[in-house]
Amino acid sequence: CSVMRGRADSLAQIEDGTAAVGRRVVRAPQASAMLARLHAQIDAVRQRVAGARPVRVLMPVGHEPIIAVGPHTYLDELLRIARADNIADAAAEQWPRLSLEYIIATRPDVILDGQMGSEATPPERFWEAYAAIPAVRNHRVYGYPQDPILHPGPRVGTSLEMLAKLIHPRAFASAPGAAQ
Repeated sequence: CSVMRGRADSLAQIEDGTAAVGRRVVRAPQASAMLARLHAQIDAVRQRVAGARPVRVLMPVGHEPIIAVGPHTYLDELLRIARADNIADAAAEQWPRLSLEYIIATRPDVILDGQMGSEATPPERFWEAYAAIPAVRNHRVYGYPQDPILHPGPRVGTSLEMLAKLIHPRAFASAPGAAQ
């Protein structure tokens, strides 16, 4: 996975890469328009979740061992924009291995599980044995498509919106600007 090799660890690097590709293929205006759409998507999500209480989130990408999205990654940045507190941020690694004991103790409200497709068990089935975790008890364990979410690139705005809708569904239940 290119994400795990650290090619784009931040939104700024994704934006810089998109602009560079646009220049290299002589499509700078199209790249600029794409970046403008990305900024509009990010701003729209920020507006939607502005009043939402931050939610504790776990975003694992594998179960055996449990590897999660950690600090200093573009996915962690997306979680913060979506008003999520990433329980793996306490780790010193971008892709930390977390114990079940740690996950139970940190009590995530939402689990966004990508599991990298290497395990046969769907995310909901893997977690169902851990009802002490609020996300499990409250049926807030969600799988997500690895593409586009785990692939850094100009579709990161779409990924942000997908994640934010799972974290704060009520913020997206009404039309933009409507009373919630």
